[in-house]
Amino acid sequence: MTSILKSQIGEMTTSKMILLVSLFLLMVLVLFVLPIWLQNRFVEFSEKEITLSNQVIELKTEIIRLELTNNKLSCIEALSDFAQVRGLDYYTVPVKLMSVGGN
Repeated sequence: MTSILKSQIGEMTTSKMILLVSLFLLMVLVLFVLPIWLQNRFVEFSEKEITLSNQVIELKTEIIRLELTNNKLSCIEALSDFAQVRGLDYYTVPVKLMSVGGN
């Protein structure tokens, strides 16, 4: 068995030997580098997920704050206060500015 292997190795040319060694080194490189690359990609995606989830939380908080402000401004008390400031309240009799008509 070893004599057959030795004879086959002896018959190989230099270019075939270089090709086999380079293929072997490529396989070793893939086996050691690929897991590290995949781990780095996973970490990168995890960091992006965290930043995007933080942005989503901030936007939801902003939406809730704006809805609360909207509810506060649209309540009856706020509207009646605004009407009093602008002179639109219903509790006063309108002032006659100019007489209109016959008398």
